[in-house]
Amino acid sequence: MQAILVGGLVALETELTWLEEHITRRGLALAAPRRPTTEAYREELDRLLREPFEVGLTALWTLELVYLEAWRGAAPGAAEYREFVEHWTVAAFAGYVASLEAHTSDWPAAEAAWLRIVRLEREFWDMAFRAR
Repeated sequence: MQAILVGGLVALETELTWLEEHITRRGLALAAPRRPTTEAYREELDRLLREPFEVGLTALWTLELVYLEAWRGAAPGAAEYREFVEHWTVAAFAGYVASLEAHTSDWPAAEAAWLRIVRLEREFWDMAFRAR
């Protein structure tokens, strides 16, 4: 489990650098105010830090799985977004998501976290589509 989480953290650092480069290229502001949906998601992630490890891990798997499936559903993607689709549908990311799934929990608290993440993901993607 440790290797999976460490690999995920290394990949996250690489991803954040990649995203910052795209934000700069597109002239977007990182300091923009958070939208209510984004703030609710941030609050949920903070709350999950206080949950047992198994609950947090199940929530992490859920959000990564939704992200993977959302980008797979967008494939191949319009030309302006194709790089993003390809970036988040690579086999390595799918493997990471599968490895997380092998360590999820069916505790009631983990199931509740799963439901909260799915709801927040739906709200986030709805917000993203409305903002276009």
